[in-house]
Amino acid sequence: MGFRAKLSAQVFSAILAIYLGFFAFEPSAAIQVIKHSGYWVLLATTLLGVHAGYRVYRESRFRVGLNSVRRQTVPLLVIIGLSLMSYLLQDDAYKVVLDEPVLAVTALQMHHEKEAMTATRGYHIGGTFNLLGGYVGKRPYFFSFVVSLLHDLTGYRANQTIVLNHLLTPVFLGLLYLISHRFAGRRGGYLALALSMTVPLIAINVNGGGFDLLNAVMILATLYVSMLYLQRPTEARFDLMIILAVLLAQTRYESGSYVLAIAGIIFLSWMRQRRMQLSWVSVLVPLLLVCVPLQQTVFDQYPDLWQIKNNAEAPFTLSIIPENLSQSLNFFFTLLPIQPGSPLLSIFFCAALLLAPVLTIMGRVKSFLSLNDAPAVLWFSFLIVFNFFLLMAYHWGQIDDIVATRLVLPFIAFQIIFVVLTIHIIPWRNIIYSVCITAVAVFFVLVTRPENARTDYLVRLAAQRNVEWVVEKVRERKGQGVLFITDKLPAALAEQESCLPQILAAKAKRQIDLHMQLRTFSEVIVFYRLVESELGRGDWKVETPIEKDFDIEVLEEVKLTDELYLRMGRVRGVTYRKGDRPAYDESVLSGINDTATEMEVFAKTLP
Repeated sequence: MGFRAKLSAQVFSAILAIYLGFFAFEPSAAIQVIKHSGYWVLLATTLLGVHAGYRVYRESRFRVGLNSVRRQTVPLLVIIGLSLMSYLLQDDAYKVVLDEPVLAVTALQMHHEKEAMTATRGYHIGGTFNLLGGYVGKRPYFFSFVVSLLHDLTGYRANQTIVLNHLLTPVFLGLLYLISHRFAGRRGGYLALALSMTVPLIAINVNGGGFDLLNAVMILATLYVSMLYLQRPTEARFDLMIILAVLLAQTRYESGSYVLAIAGIIFLSWMRQRRMQLSWVSVLVPLLLVCVPLQQTVFDQYPDLWQIKNNAEAPFTLSIIPENLSQSLNFFFTLLPIQPGSPLLSIFFCAALLLAPVLTIMGRVKSFLSLNDAPAVLWFSFLIVFNFFLLMAYHWGQIDDIVATRLVLPFIAFQIIFVVLTIHIIPWRNIIYSVCITAVAVFFVLVTRPENARTDYLVRLAAQRNVEWVVEKVRERKGQGVLFITDKLPAALAEQESCLPQILAAKAKRQIDLHMQLRTFSEVIVFYRLVESELGRGDWKVETPIEKDFDIEVLEEVKLTDELYLRMGRVRGVTYRKGDRPAYDESVLSGINDTATEMEVFAKTLP
């Protein structure tokens, strides 16, 4: 079919996508659409991307010769070596709690049920782990989807989120090298790699279970393919670019904005070619993006998901920008081992900013702007900077807070590329390259490596150590048929162990008592906190909603801070008060019809 058919289909697809994304579904219905279609839309998009990537590879007419192999061997070895070094800079662990365990549990749900939702309840009974409940959350699903594919291909492991980030590390470094190499040659590529090693934040993401490294990889990958497209606008490169943009939009909340960059690049290419370029893949793209506006309805339905802190009136406000910018200086320039930033990179970046107007006046920037693929870098740079200032307007945009530092990773990549490009257009760049590489090597040996050896930058986070301790104790009892009750539910659920949040346990004490009598679980373990009361002076109180409902035997206790302890206890029995119903009566099985199977009856009695 010809161009007119594609154009008609494109217009129809866009109108239908707008209707489905913004008008067709009430919030409750939209949530169900995301739940049941989200996984399959991502799978279809990924398969389209793989096919487009294969077509790009085929049309490149790549020939592997001896000289070509030799030219690529050294950069490849450097990338592999730096990736291994990144793995050693930090320990593998969840870095942002409970965000990262939630991503792991979402991947578990996608692996088991092929549903785009986050599991909240699961039981390991009779050698089989069953998920029995969940919710459609606020987080984009591409990261969890990729993790679920790893589960499908290699078997389930709770730390697969960290494994994925390990696999992404050489991809991230490779893309930094390729983008810098296109404008600044091999020395520019090597400088970009060297600068990345001075940023502990990158190592934290490499060895954590969050989606921020994937987001950075997708930004760089989409940028690189956009550069290839502007250089030679074939249909295969066009398809790969727009599919990468669709997947990027479903990686982090703000990453949908990069669709605007792709739109600008496509429009520029059309102007250059003096014709519109469409494909059947582009016809599908609006429909593949429908879940993005639909997921916004989750925020509309549950505004508490914004997690607004410090009594902020709204998630975003211009008045907070000066304060957040001021606090960002702590991240970018602090030499003390409390911030995972790179003062050296920040100094280089500021110097590059000061030099940029001078180099523009000197006419040195013209050579860069004259390149076919320069607009791609400009578009993406603009959006990265825009998103940085959007972060500065965010109520949780204090990037010197270790929980929020991960949000600045794309800006770090922008800083690295900007520094490299600036140096490349300086007349005396040969000397500057040598000075910068030497400075980076000295800084890494004297500052970056010792700092990473001394701290994981999370030492001040009691919640982080809380989750680590819960995971450790769950793994000690793994496979023993234990029911765990904890407010850090995702950390335990990701281990595929029976678990229940405390707030539900308090409402389900009859069912818990029933299954203790039936010996469904070998034991019931509770994790709860012990906090210093307002009276102080060693006066402590138990902080858990289930204290009055269960007889708990203390097994272990660990100190998190001077004001906070974490306890692990075993439930010895259930406490009934006047008016409570007994552990078992006909009401426990209410709602079960006569045709229910034995397993359905059993599942109805689970807490």
